Amino acid sequence: MKDNWTDKLPSLMEGYQEVPPEGLWDAVQAGVASPIVPWWPWAAGLAAAAAAVVLAVFLWRPMPSAIPADAPFGLLTVPAERLADVTPAKPTSRAPKGPISCSNPSEMTPRAPEGPVSCSNPSEPSQPEPVAEPQAWPEQPQPRPGQPQTWPEPEQSARKPRRKTGRVEITVTSGGMLLAQAPGTVTKSYGVAYNPGMGNAAPMVKSDITTRMLSRNRETTTESQHRRLPRISLGVSYEFIPRWSVGTGITYSSLRSDYTALSGTTETRTVRHLHYLGVPLNIQYRALEWKGFSLYLSGGPMLESAVGASVETNSYVSGKLASEQSENISCKDWFWSLNAGAGLQFKITRKGALYVQPGLSWHMPGGDHIESSYTARPLSFEMDFGARWTF
Repeated sequence: MKDNWTDKLPSLMEGYQEVPPEGLWDAVQAGVASPIVPWWPWAAGLAAAAAAVVLAVFLWRPMPSAIPADAPFGLLTVPAERLADVTPAKPTSRAPKGPISCSNPSEMTPRAPEGPVSCSNPSEPSQPEPVAEPQAWPEQPQPRPGQPQTWPEPEQSARKPRRKTGRVEITVTSGGMLLAQAPGTVTKSYGVAYNPGMGNAAPMVKSDITTRMLSRNRETTTESQHRRLPRISLGVSYEFIPRWSVGTGITYSSLRSDYTALSGTTETRTVRHLHYLGVPLNIQYRALEWKGFSLYLSGGPMLESAVGASVETNSYVSGKLASEQSENISCKDWFWSLNAGAGLQFKITRKGALYVQPGLSWHMPGGDHIESSYTARPLSFEMDFGARWTF
């Protein structure tokens, strides 16, 4: 097998090392201790500073102004003394309009000034230098001293202008229909009560005397039913800030109570009407408006006072009419109530609208009130209908 000389190199080089020359490591350490500072960042900084100085000088240098400082905005005028600085334009070549007199017609120039020209030397006809007429500038109206400057009105925005506050609305409401009537009650006692449900201050009417004598010392069963008739109100409201308005008015309500008392062979039927006038104070918020429709929220307190009452009493003995009486009586009663509702309004004309408003009404209990639907069902669900006119 032939030996290859490359195979002998590892054995020949074993243990061999190269000794570095003297002073090599000192030179390397000296180079590391003093790094080379690059020159290009300094050059870039100096160039940027020079460019900033040149730009500042160019931007902040004084510019000549051809417009007087007291000239109004939009009116550019040139003083008369500066018209002399206007360099006249070079006259254009056009044919003369007047006759030309010259001794040598062959050397007459085709471009001659307007008017007669006399030449003393036929070879060199003299031409008067054209005189430039001062340029006429249209006169601009100057504002008088103390006169306010008028500026062009801004263009109208395409957006619909917001409706101003301060509008007044008159409301007519007919409704107050209860969505749930007050429950009826059945009571048992001795004798027939005169003017049932009127309290201790109820006066005795003439129709009660006969039935009370016939029903004396007998057990009487009385059934009652309370209702509230549709009410009518007239109100006015004022929009003090956008979407918010405050309103008041007057409300008329009529309450009906039916009593049927049965004592042996005697039956008494009593129908009582109570009349109340109320003054509400409502805060209304218009939450949504869209194509003639508007959704609003309303609520507030109301004070109602009874202004009168009427009683109709029919008495029957063994199924036959024994007495019949109808009287107006005076009563004193008042209620505080809280009302809240959400209404939907539809605009039918420019100033008129119809609306429907369901809501809640709570008459505060307490005190010696006359028995009615207010006392039988303090919290009631109602439905109002009405119309509004805006001014």
